[in-house]
Amino acid sequence: MLLLLPARLLFVVMPFLALLGILGVPLDGRSETPDVATDEAVIDEVDEEAEEEEGESTWLYGEVGVVSDYVDRGISNSDERPALQAGLTYEFDLGLDQEATGYLDLWGSNVDFDDGGEARVELDFSAGLAAPLGESGFDVDVAATYIVYPGADSDLDYDYVEFPLALGYAVTDALSLGLGYIFSPDHSGDVGRAHYVEALAAWTLPWPGDDWPVTLDARLGRQWFESNSMAGLDDYLDWGIGLTTTVGPVDLGLHYTDTNLGRGDCYGGSDACGARLVLSAVARF
Repeated sequence: MLLLLPARLLFVVMPFLALLGILGVPLDGRSETPDVATDEAVIDEVDEEAEEEEGESTWLYGEVGVVSDYVDRGISNSDERPALQAGLTYEFDLGLDQEATGYLDLWGSNVDFDDGGEARVELDFSAGLAAPLGESGFDVDVAATYIVYPGADSDLDYDYVEFPLALGYAVTDALSLGLGYIFSPDHSGDVGRAHYVEALAAWTLPWPGDDWPVTLDARLGRQWFESNSMAGLDDYLDWGIGLTTTVGPVDLGLHYTDTNLGRGDCYGGSDACGARLVLSAVARF
């Protein structure tokens, strides 16, 4: 499983905008301590400010980026053309001993399914929960996502809901592993039930160093559809490998992706399922 706004977005965007007035950025906890002889009123004021900083429990994040091809689960969703993408995430502390956090997420991208221009924009609305699994070292993330394509003919039945579940484990500070499962009770295009499983690994390379971190990541996924005829695809495997580096607030990526579907097996002769290199640049704030 990140853009652009018709009226339907108001239901999600307006709460975010309202929250902007009350959210602050968590501080690093450093402050100048007054001398012992400082007036007691000043000391009390500093103590109150420190308590407010420690009590910070909500955060707002955003990202804006461009990719040379919007590839999802090994298949191009932008007709092998560049895509503009953006997202907004509101995260809040649930106040539990396990340091669990909840989040609301809005993400979007331009799309092109080579369907005569019916679908031009994808919008994803998500609500989720992320937490460590006790002292096991594992982290779990479970969510519900509503994916819509404003402007597409309703007869195409593109809009759908899916439920992602992700499990992560940090082997070392540099190496992390993950497993993911996504279930949709009625996938896009009257496909019926759909299941997707994925294994991931990410390794921060020991060079060139902390000033210019480079991460090597790899993934392998498997997609199943209840109705392959409606999907226009057989069940398939997809995989990818690539490098990501961070320059200031910008993540730069280069990834290779592919599937085991031949051109004749992909939407009746499309190139959307073939191998490709994807360049990406995403600024986070």
